[in-house]
Amino acid sequence: MTANDVAGVPSVLRHRFRIIPFPAPGKRNLPELTRQIMTRVYVESGHDPRWVQPLEAVEIEALEENWPGGSLIPVSTAPIFYCLFAFLASSHAR
Repeated sequence: MTANDVAGVPSVLRHRFRIIPFPAPGKRNLPELTRQIMTRVYVESGHDPRWVQPLEAVEIEALEENWPGGSLIPVSTAPIFYCLFAFLASSHAR
């Protein structure tokens, strides 16, 4: 079982589980997080994940400037990934 916040988990369940806190992802994690997101986009597009290239420093910096940390949704829905997905979809259609 996972939860972002245990406050909403009933105490009867909290007493049956070991709670292991994890720090929220931060900017220090962006290179690895973006690599994992890019790999997922490649695989979902039917491409070989061995061709995944890491984002360039300027792209990581743009994400750092616009992501405060925490939820990965803003990172995984960043325009860079939409552009990549559109490119892969169009190249797969050829």
